[in-house]
Amino acid sequence: MKPREDTDIRIWGYFKGLDQRLPEHMWITVGHWIYDTAPSFTIQRDTTDNGCNPPYEPNGVPPHQAFSVKVESLHPEQMSVIQSKHWKGS
Repeated sequence: MKPREDTDIRIWGYFKGLDQRLPEHMWITVGHWIYDTAPSFTIQRDTTDNGCNPPYEPNGVPPHQAFSVKVESLHPEQMSVIQSKHWKGS
């Protein structure tokens, strides 16, 4: 993965406190879609305007605690899931 500005793929992270070294929660956005996972749960997809509403965060994430980086691509297996035609509302 390489950071890249001319893409619509973003990897997001949510930090609850300044003392955290790793994100509390991570998710992916591609265009206006947001993809979220949680241990023992299925991947969820929803629409997003700002990337701060991952489905497994019912109250959303405060924008000042969410950080993202645009990336060139994801692993081919991740992209095959995202590009699947089996999503509700596709």
